[in-house]
Amino acid sequence: MKNIFAFLILLTSSVFCQNNFSVEQFIDETPKFVFNIQNWESSDYLKLGIVTASTFALIQTDQSVREFIYNNNLNDKSTVSEFGKAWGEPISTIPISLGFYLHGLIVKDKTTKRIGFEIFQSFIYTGVITALLKSAIGRARPYKNLSSKYFRPFIVNNDFNALPSGHAAVAFSLSTVLANNLESDYLKVLAFAPAFITGYSRIVYDKHWLSDVFLASAIGYFVGNFVHDIHTEFESPNETFNNQNGVFNISIKLNLYKNQ
Repeated sequence: MKNIFAFLILLTSSVFCQNNFSVEQFIDETPKFVFNIQNWESSDYLKLGIVTASTFALIQTDQSVREFIYNNNLNDKSTVSEFGKAWGEPISTIPISLGFYLHGLIVKDKTTKRIGFEIFQSFIYTGVITALLKSAIGRARPYKNLSSKYFRPFIVNNDFNALPSGHAAVAFSLSTVLANNLESDYLKVLAFAPAFITGYSRIVYDKHWLSDVFLASAIGYFVGNFVHDIHTEFESPNETFNNQNGVFNISIKLNLYKNQ
């Protein structure tokens, strides 16, 4: 895994440094993400409170949900659930990110370069947040059969890294970035379908509780929105991009940066 990330860093460094969406930009924007809480408004704290309270409420139902799944034989693997699992893994997120970026690089389109950059940036931020929370909370995974309320905080052990779900967080960050760059409301909804399937697969595969998936989904959603928002403050409104080469046949927002 370390070798994979080292390769990705080298690859993205050599590619991104030639364009506006560079490693330097990533480094510059990261403190904005880390210290963004200083700029929170009352509505942001309200959202945090709602997510926290909802997660706690769902914890009370986790055991019942798991029993329902097993009693109704919903835990069998299927093509759909396997797709959901894959959508929340780096093996899917990284190629999608690079695909958008390289498309933009080849056809000289800033929009698809930005989308690729945002997907990768969201992936990194989401991964760090979930990794820290997993270790700090130390919740037992369902398959351990220890109870939905069994916690061993501050332990580095995959069997006790249930809350939040890494797959669901990554899936929702990816879907959120894609949805934010789509004009059609129908396509926006469609973009989230794979993420919901990811969450479903983590529960039926007995890897996570319902509350794990809920909290992870919220993390991925808010991170994806933050990353997109910090790039839209320089955009000209009401501009759209229609791919002229037919590679992407959907309309997506065109970012026109003032400093060009």
